[in-house]
Amino acid sequence: MNAATRVTGSNSTATMAMCPGRQSAIAFVEARRPLGFRGGLSNLSDYIGDDPTNATDSSGLNWKDDLEKALKDKLKEKYDDAQKTADDLQKSLQQKADDAKKALDDAQKTLQEKVDDAKKALDDAQKTLKEAAVGTDTDLPWPPRGLDKREKCMVAVFHNAIDNLTEDEFKKVIGTQFGPPKKLSRPARDTAEEALNGGALAITLPGVLTRNGPWIITKDPLQLPDTITSTDTYAVTKIGHELQHVVQQIRDQKFLAKYVAENLHNAQVKKMDKDPAYRSISYEIDAYAVEGALNQVFKDADTVRRFNRVCEVYTDDNALKLITDNEDAKVLATRFKEAYNTEKEKLEKEAKDADKSGK
Repeated sequence: MNAATRVTGSNSTATMAMCPGRQSAIAFVEARRPLGFRGGLSNLSDYIGDDPTNATDSSGLNWKDDLEKALKDKLKEKYDDAQKTADDLQKSLQQKADDAKKALDDAQKTLQEKVDDAKKALDDAQKTLKEAAVGTDTDLPWPPRGLDKREKCMVAVFHNAIDNLTEDEFKKVIGTQFGPPKKLSRPARDTAEEALNGGALAITLPGVLTRNGPWIITKDPLQLPDTITSTDTYAVTKIGHELQHVVQQIRDQKFLAKYVAENLHNAQVKKMDKDPAYRSISYEIDAYAVEGALNQVFKDADTVRRFNRVCEVYTDDNALKLITDNEDAKVLATRFKEAYNTEKEKLEKEAKDADKSGK
């Protein structure tokens, strides 16, 4: 058979084609839809919407429902797969976030431990350095000390009379320490020893050098005698001189730099000799004016009596009110201020004369 043979029946048509040289045939079954054009399609020979992979319709009547179900099942399968993928991804991201948080917490904990260790090491090093650089009291020729009651009274009456101290300034001044050079760490110790070896009787160092507030450094103990007399004013005048330097340092953070600069200017630019160059420094004029004024007023026996009476009623709490509330303190402040102004005027004139002559 060279030609296709067509066989027809009630609902289908079969077409058989014979291949030349072969004893076989291929048959195509053409089944038309039982619903005809009522099924809503123009092609009556297609099968289940041309989607035989996903749907069946043995009766030829329900192919749309079957196809819809098949599509829904397929979509649900895809959705479930996508949901599972999303859940897995979410779980993975959460795990990574948890791991990252834990790593960060561990890192912060480790860093804090290192900071704490470093702080402890620094504290230990500073303690060791301080112990190595600062002499212990047993190594010192005489023990350091703070201001006693009468020295505080001097500040409250005399220094306050000319400087009008604030409460904070007063507290810093009376916190001054007296001590020998060995009590200091370097370079404060070197500075103090150089000054004392150069002939100075005392030197006042600011907190920027001592790292522990102002210090008055002397070779030998410097303290007011148990009984102050009008014939022995050495300790009163020297302590007053150095305490005035303390006031200067507290009020001027650049005290040390200015002091050195003035001394160099007097010596190198103005060509003054060593002693007048030193005594012409403005800070020294002020301190020597205090020293001279104390020497002048304490030569008067009445001043000594009044001062001793004021010291008896002195307290740290009423200190700055003494020169306004206490009659003896008022008299002392007035006498001292007049003497201070006289001494300062005299010293400023001497500095001008030294500027001209260099001596």
